[in-house]
Amino acid sequence: MAQKKKIGSPGQLEIRQYETPLSAERFRDMLEALVSTEPAFNTSFLMGKYAEGLRIGGLDQHGDIVIRHHAMAEGKTVHLEFRLGDAALVAKIYGHFGSQLKLVGPKDDGENEPFPNLGHFLDSLRMSKLKQSIIFADSAIESALDCGFDEYDEVLEELVFLKLMNGFAKVHGYRGENKDRHRYLQAKRRHKHPHIVLHQGQKLRLPHRLHIRSLKFDTTLRLHFAALPRNRFLIGYVDEYSECPF
Repeated sequence: MAQKKKIGSPGQLEIRQYETPLSAERFRDMLEALVSTEPAFNTSFLMGKYAEGLRIGGLDQHGDIVIRHHAMAEGKTVHLEFRLGDAALVAKIYGHFGSQLKLVGPKDDGENEPFPNLGHFLDSLRMSKLKQSIIFADSAIESALDCGFDEYDEVLEELVFLKLMNGFAKVHGYRGENKDRHRYLQAKRRHKHPHIVLHQGQKLRLPHRLHIRSLKFDTTLRLHFAALPRNRFLIGYVDEYSECPF
């Protein structure tokens, strides 16, 4: 008996890369014409001024379609990130451009990176042991797609600490000025102007933040989260900054 092919969920992240002869300006013009005239995009809209960073968002989409046009010495490429449930819209894009887009898949740059970006890494954690304590909202995955932070070990360490910190605090009390006490107080702080996200049909405030400083660059990753009942946490939004925001 033939084994059935496993079908991913509509929210599963997908990545595609194409070669193109089109300039960034021409590519954006053609994409704008498609979104404004194709009936399949009636409830969608194009965001972004330059082809290096475009998004197609929509009321009926499973997530934003992130599109980046790159012009390099070796040629021009178009990079797409989307939800599996929006594959039909991506097919419309591919059909609209026709021979102007050639599917090549992710380029091998000589490094064995397990994840194309932070969004894919956080999405993979949804199936890890962390899922019993830490929930990643779709809005967190979407926002992480725009982050260049790739120090995944540091992110994982901070998330594991978040999962365990309340238990540690009860045992050790976090006395003194050690690293864990600073992390604990930072995670417990409630910010006055929190991000608000839509999760499972409900609006949720994200009053807490984790800050993860890069070991390679002058940037910090910030995870916005909310505390849930039964010692659980919802990561709802992700961004990064170069200067201290306090």
